[in-house]
Amino acid sequence: MQGASVLGRHRRGWPRGCETCFAALRPLLTVRVSDPELAPGGRNIGWRAALRTVDTANPPRIQGPSAMVWGPWRGPIILRFCQLGRQVRTIRRDVTYAKLYIYAGLIVAVPSVTASLAQATYHVMVIEQVFHGLAHAPGAQYVVLRVQANLQTFVHGQAVTLFEGNGDAAGTFARFCPDIRPPGRGDLPLVTPACGEGGCPSPLSGNDSRILVATAWARDLFCITPDLLASGLLPHPNGRVCFADTGPFAGGCIAAGPVDCVAYGEFTGDRGVFGSPARAPVFDLPLVASRVRPSQCNAAALAATGLCVGGAQANAPCESGAQCPRGFCQACPQPNCETLLDNSAGFFFEDSGPLTNFRGDVGDLGGVAGDADGDGGIDRSIDLAAAVLVLFDAERRCELADRRQGADANLDTRLGAADLVLIASSGN
Repeated sequence: MQGASVLGRHRRGWPRGCETCFAALRPLLTVRVSDPELAPGGRNIGWRAALRTVDTANPPRIQGPSAMVWGPWRGPIILRFCQLGRQVRTIRRDVTYAKLYIYAGLIVAVPSVTASLAQATYHVMVIEQVFHGLAHAPGAQYVVLRVQANLQTFVHGQAVTLFEGNGDAAGTFARFCPDIRPPGRGDLPLVTPACGEGGCPSPLSGNDSRILVATAWARDLFCITPDLLASGLLPHPNGRVCFADTGPFAGGCIAAGPVDCVAYGEFTGDRGVFGSPARAPVFDLPLVASRVRPSQCNAAALAATGLCVGGAQANAPCESGAQCPRGFCQACPQPNCETLLDNSAGFFFEDSGPLTNFRGDVGDLGGVAGDADGDGGIDRSIDLAAAVLVLFDAERRCELADRRQGADANLDTRLGAADLVLIASSGN
């Protein structure tokens, strides 16, 4: 079906708005399906399908070529596959629940009998970074999630939850809003303010994307828009951070409960399948997961001896670099990648480089604190004069060029007299 196109001619019984969606179709996207009629032998195929319900009393709703989700609805559906303007296959399915997805103009029907990757959801995901802030900016905290498959962006209602060192619940770091109307607004990419002007992956191309959950202080210090703004604070120096709940997908995971967790320090609470705690966090460096630490809900990755890092096959099992185009194959500790679920084996401290959000925007700690003129060094008289001039140019750190952001000497993200006092009392 590669290169297939959809018949755009309107006919009685098709959902309203189909003509608009058909006209807006963009280059073919690929969907992984498990139904043998759609993917003989389990192969991935690219396909486009027009859809209508036989039950005209309860049709799906289509309102244009945007990344929305409609459904569920009950009753039979018909998929019509067309190539070069000619219908080549019609498949009827009786389903209890189904959803209609419209991504960048591509109409994709995913009934329960056809969906794979455990349907479009949120559970093939891991915690990649936990940052407890800087010594002089302890509230500039963030958690980074990494998506490990396509169709894993339906995050509405899911939370980053916190636990004290003794295992007691400590509230939430942040929670995605419940799904709101119009449908899909609570899911990625629509839910993140970073995607307000477009440029974000669609759910069909979201594999290996990052989701940045950060406090307002971290947002204003690293000059990046979080995908979810956090209102909580991470327990320190002992605690546990978890993401989401396996919910109805627990059967495809090692254990029911949190999708992923990292415990650290002298955590003595229940650790489930995630083993011993990682080392106690330090300021200024994030706790970072191995790039081949798999989701506990990805059986193929758990059993693999290596995973692709980056490239077109990111997070797929591999034995050699030839299986990882535009990326590389990284081996896991023996006997397999499941070993890295253990927090003490799967997490370490390192300077992970610039932050990224779901859109791929880059944030970093620009400049050197106190270096207002941006020359890379601290000279009290020169930097003090430069800082005075900065006060006439900007009120916030992120309004300055990267090299001059050191004018925010106290790292509170605001430019003011407190920075002048600190610069005047330091340097040569």
